[in-house]
Amino acid sequence: LSVNPATASRLGRAPDGIRGRRARDLGLPTDACAAWAHLAANATRRGGPVRAEWETRTERGLECFRTTVVPLPTPPGSAPRFAYLTEDLTRVRSLEDRLGGVNAPASVLARDVEQPLAHALHVLDVAGDEVETLAAIHPELELSDTSEVLREGILHARRAHQTLQSLLLRG
Repeated sequence: LSVNPATASRLGRAPDGIRGRRARDLGLPTDACAAWAHLAANATRRGGPVRAEWETRTERGLECFRTTVVPLPTPPGSAPRFAYLTEDLTRVRSLEDRLGGVNAPASVLARDVEQPLAHALHVLDVAGDEVETLAAIHPELELSDTSEVLREGILHARRAHQTLQSLLLRG
């Protein structure tokens, strides 16, 4: 449905070059594809989102990421669908390392609030895209008001998330 900037950046590709392609067709290592498939299986089993954090060494140093897999509504008889949401945590982890000591509880609290808010924002984006697609395909469903409400919710969530991120980065 969509590719977020962290995933596209990590894969070294433009989002349009990723949409609709299989992970193995993107040159991802077999173990990465297997890890994503494992997350999808866990999301299916749980009936809800699952997340995993991972690190990788690049020419820029150690980079930290979190991938959340969200099962999406799937039409009967179709293959399961998922949203893979990847966040780059490198700056947040670096800030946590610098703060340490006295400010650590505040940093942990802010991160604990930021993570669910980021996930909610991604899920709202996916749901908004789904509603807009359905509204375009089936105008008889009269989903334009629903789409507008979702977009307004996304705008408010994005503002709150940006404010929280700026607080985390300021330390």
